[in-house]
Order: sequence, then C-alpha cells, then structure tokens
Amino acid sequence: AENLYCGTFNGLYKFNKKSKTFSRIPLLPENSKNGERPITSLLMDNGDLWVGTNGSGLMKVMQDGTVESFTTDGTLNTISDNFITDIAIRNNGLWVATQYGLNFFDKKLKKVTKVYQSGGKNKLSNNSLTVLFTDSKKRFWVATESGGMNLFDEKSGQFYIFNKALGFTDETIKSISEDSQGNLWVSDNDLLFKIKPPYNINALSQ
Repeated sequence: AENLYCGTFNGLYKFNKKSKTFSRIPLLPENSKNGERPITSLLMDNGDLWVGTNGSGLMKVMQDGTVESFTTDGTLNTISDNFITDIAIRNNGLWVATQYGLNFFDKKLKKVTKVYQSGGKNKLSNNSLTVLFTDSKKRFWVATESGGMNLFDEKSGQFYIFNKALGFTDETIKSISEDSQGNLWVSDNDLLFKIKPPYNINALSQ
C-alpha cells in the first residue's frame, strides 16, 4: 500500500510513502461547528477504514473518500458511547470498545445489534474498556480500566473475569500481545504480566 493512515489528536491524516507528504482527511462536514476529535483507533477493512474517535463516535472512510458517521443518540441500535477506545473485526462483524460498554456493530445493517455492559453475574467487569485482543486460538479478550481483563464467550454472551482476586490486576490494562508459545503478555500502569495457558498469572516488574 502506498498510503499510511495516521490518527492524531487533531484528526486523521494520510501519508503518501512515494511523495512523502501528509494530507488531511476531514471527517466532519465543512459547515460543522465541532472541531475534529482525537483519533483513538484505526482498522482497515477491505479497503475501507474504520475510525474510532474520542467523542465523535465511530466513522467509516470509504475508498472514494465518503465518510459515514455512527454516533449515540440514546436510542436502540446506536453505539453506547461516542468515546471509542478500540475496534476489532470478528465473524464478519465489528466489535467496538467504548468508555460505556462493548458494542457489536452489524456492518450489513449498519447498526449496533448487541451491547454488553457491567452489572450481574458473568457480565463485563467494568464499562470503561481499553483494549480488544484476539489470540491465536480465536479467543476474544476485553480489557478494562480499573477492572482487570475479561475473556468473552461470544456464543453464550458471558464474560470470565481475570482480576486481582486471581493474582492478576485491577489496574487499567494498556496493551495485550501474544508470543509464539501462546503466552499472553499484558501491561497495566505499573507491571507486565505473563499469562500462561491454562492461565497461570505471573507479575513481572517493569
């Protein structure tokens, strides 16, 4: 690809690797009274670009430059919050992490069909989410702010919480990655954790 897309605190930019120049991609109409919000996440999807923003919801930039916007208005089938923290594609649908719950966005219907939030048994440990991660066994991990990490069973809709009570952490999760042995490496504000299948948790000081 000759273009590199860059999300910044001042909107979305495209970097042309051949000409080595930046060009701004406007996400809001020219007559909009609102300024561009910081970009929190980018995800390429068959040539289209999904954009998560910090306050302007979810946006889709088509290959022809057309922008579709999806924001919350408090009604059914809209995203639960305009503050997006991460985006992931699984099973032909888009999972959108926000500061107020996890949303499943049906790309064909162009609307949210499921919202998962905290409260009750096997629910999200916290509504304020930080990171979405799919491991090599296709398991879906949902990390939170001050609520540890959740392993999400999409079929049952249940969340299995990994937190301080299990020797993990209740701090804000910053990142998740996986090594060639299938171990998960998870960072919070202060520590780096190694989670070994079947999920023995070791805290390693940074």
